[in-house]
Amino acid sequence: MRRGPHRPFQRPLILAAALTLLLGGTGFSETKKSFEPIVYTAPPETHFGGAPSVLVIGDSLTVGGFGDHLQAFLSRRIPASKLCLYASCGSSPENWLPETPIFITPCGFRLVSPKKNFSTKYHNGNKPKKVATPKLNQILTRFRPRLIIVQQGTNWMDHLMKSYDPKGPTYKAIIRSFIRELRSRGPVQIIWVLPPDASKYRPAIKDSVDRWIKESARDLNFQTIDSRALTSRYIPGKSGSDGVHLSDSAASEWATAVTKRLKNLSPAFQ
Repeated sequence: MRRGPHRPFQRPLILAAALTLLLGGTGFSETKKSFEPIVYTAPPETHFGGAPSVLVIGDSLTVGGFGDHLQAFLSRRIPASKLCLYASCGSSPENWLPETPIFITPCGFRLVSPKKNFSTKYHNGNKPKKVATPKLNQILTRFRPRLIIVQQGTNWMDHLMKSYDPKGPTYKAIIRSFIRELRSRGPVQIIWVLPPDASKYRPAIKDSVDRWIKESARDLNFQTIDSRALTSRYIPGKSGSDGVHLSDSAASEWATAVTKRLKNLSPAFQ
């Protein structure tokens, strides 16, 4: 549903109020100033000849095996100087918006940039170091992509599992703010990779998240990759162990399907 334009100073307050109602304040409790966001520090790019600059924004699935395969695919086709990847375990689109509190990921982070490769994951049962998730405006000030790949949406399903109330307008408002921020430095191609299948969540929840992203894509003119339509259903013990995260073989299947679609959607990968 479209709404009339808000004054600039109202938008952060309105979004913050919507997020408070939607998420009940969960996910925003860790705002410790001792953790500074990791951001790419090279000067902004000004020349885009040849391969375009590519930015990836992901969650724990990009921290994990899917991210390994996607990073390998992109690295074969995009010069290191034009590739930047951020993945924050537990994150959802609102966590990357500048008007929301800093999200500290307790379960893993991946950064790939022209200056630094950095990742934290569980190792031998030990929790990874906590890392602050950077805000989109910080990233886009320092790195100017022409193509942005978004892998987000799964963590919304955890909130919906606790109390399923399909507040589509609120989630779509978050998506609008997220896309608006991605486009704030100029025109970019945006490709949103929808969540893969996960046996942990009820079909109605998975369908709702997919529908909100697809409807937003039509309204806001960005592209989507329907992961569930391209890959096998999640089978516990085969696809992964927890109903959400993927074994290497399942992550490879998903990444192969996604990269095939990327080749069709962007000339950069052909």
